[in-house]
Amino acid sequence: MMKLAIVGRPNVGKSSLFNRICKKRVSIVTADEGVTRDRIYFETDFFGKKFEIIDTGGIVINSKENFLKEILFQANVAIEEADVIIMVVDGKVGLTLLDKDISKILIKSNKKIVLAINKIDDLEREYKVEEFYSLGIKSIIKISSLHGYGIEDLLEKAFEGIDEKDNQIDCSIKIAILGKPNVGKSTFLNYLLKEKRAIVSKTPGTTRDCVDSKIEINGNIYNFIDTAGIKRKNKEKDIIGKFSYIRTMEAVKRADICILMIDAIDGISNIDKKILSYIKENGRDIIYLINKCDLLSDKKKINQWIEDNKVQGFLASAKTGENIDKIFYFIEKIRKMQNTKIPTSELNRFMDLCIKRCHPTMIKGKRLKIYYLTQIGTAPLKFLLFVNNPFLFENSYKKYLINQFKKMFSLEGVSLFFNIKKRI
Repeated sequence: MMKLAIVGRPNVGKSSLFNRICKKRVSIVTADEGVTRDRIYFETDFFGKKFEIIDTGGIVINSKENFLKEILFQANVAIEEADVIIMVVDGKVGLTLLDKDISKILIKSNKKIVLAINKIDDLEREYKVEEFYSLGIKSIIKISSLHGYGIEDLLEKAFEGIDEKDNQIDCSIKIAILGKPNVGKSTFLNYLLKEKRAIVSKTPGTTRDCVDSKIEINGNIYNFIDTAGIKRKNKEKDIIGKFSYIRTMEAVKRADICILMIDAIDGISNIDKKILSYIKENGRDIIYLINKCDLLSDKKKINQWIEDNKVQGFLASAKTGENIDKIFYFIEKIRKMQNTKIPTSELNRFMDLCIKRCHPTMIKGKRLKIYYLTQIGTAPLKFLLFVNNPFLFENSYKKYLINQFKKMFSLEGVSLFFNIKKRI
């Protein structure tokens, strides 16, 4: 699949262009510089041609600030990955020295470059576009990310002369990495990637957007989604914090499996409980990664908690790498359970056994009758239960059946869904 990278100095409208091409808000956009820090990936299409677009942070060259150095590194990796580079400049401000420096770096990459002169928002106004021709980039398109002018022309120019790569269906396993700020999510991801995809800092909340990173092992493609750390409600008043929160919630919905990373020293916090509740509400399966085990003197209590609560989880250290590769064992274990198929005959033998052990209670002189159970889906596991009256099916009895079901078929740690239907 062809890759397009959007690069440029801060605040020229890169993320607005990215969102316009994606046809939805994926990157956070504000008037502040440096809001996009990591590389943001999104698969989309243009007149039937699928491609991947990469948003990058605003490039500042020779800066002494660590964050700006990291952003430059991220942009360089995106340039290396891309088939085509879209350099964005500001048509209102005109050509700057930084634009010149960035263009020199891009030209040295020997990649196809399209210059997008952005913020041409008023077609009747004159802009200083002629000076951009001095950069030596042949393909130049005037656009307005705000109004959508010139976007089709820009993409046509980007695709021009490029061999179309195979349009592949995304068969990757999507895993969202969730947890409170500074719990070690990006450090964990970087250890897996063996490259600095996500910016790591001691400052809480340095991942603002959700970052997708794919790893292929033994023919399996794992798409890890690094998310922003969710903060307390009273700290979510800023617009960037709110957008980051929304992105994180969307990542849960996209994921096949969620990793909830918990600080081994602090234990399960109120924020962790909030995340856990949202994951369960969306029916996603969870791996509990108890991070920072290198700081623990006694690991028995936590291992006992994992065993007692019958959850899929393990102790690890993202900093030292201890047990980190275990994540793939747990992912595959859950995937295997998620794709379990149980014959209808076995399901109904199980149901008969459960009813004999514990009969449904009477409600207003009427008793629930269960006639038939059959499987209707995998990943997540879904079952259809035919009864005499769905209103007699109490939540307590439903929980009893689910618990017995997980024990009987060795499915502890994955979500089960029972759809209740009246037999006609």
